[in-house]
Amino acid sequence: MGSGNVFADLGLPDADKLKLKIKSGLVIEITKAMRKLGLTQKAAAKRMGIPQPKVSAMLRGDFTNLSERKLAWLFKLSLLTLEYVLQ
Repeated sequence: MGSGNVFADLGLPDADKLKLKIKSGLVIEITKAMRKLGLTQKAAAKRMGIPQPKVSAMLRGDFTNLSERKLAWLFKLSLLTLEYVLQ
């Protein structure tokens, strides 16, 4: 069973820093997409399929309750929505 940090499980140095960097980068991109689309937290939560309080926490930098996989999925959803709007 893994530790919950795939980078640590792979034996990479500074695994916690790398995990945080990836998560924060994904949150930054999700935030950018929300701004470009003019989405409120409530509207973004509905599009991403998560509760609004999780969006609020994520935007405040508390994304400990969201895995890298979930953030990547949310980022993908925000990009697909953005691409659709820009077409």
